[in-house]
Amino acid sequence: MPGPDDRTEQLHESIRQIVVTRERTPRSPNWAAAWRRTLLRYVDQLNRPGAAGARAPVQPEDRDEE
Repeated sequence: MPGPDDRTEQLHESIRQIVVTRERTPRSPNWAAAWRRTLLRYVDQLNRPGAAGARAPVQPEDRDEE
């Protein structure tokens, strides 16, 4: 049975894949909004008690406002 660290690693990998996709995909306003919602959902899952183990909460970067 996967432990909390396995789940955390899966979420970190998912976030990495989302960011890589974001960097390679042409952006429309609808796509950018959907990307932001998905990323924030993953960050929320990481920050839930018990989901991230002993790691510090992850803070999303809001660096590009389109």
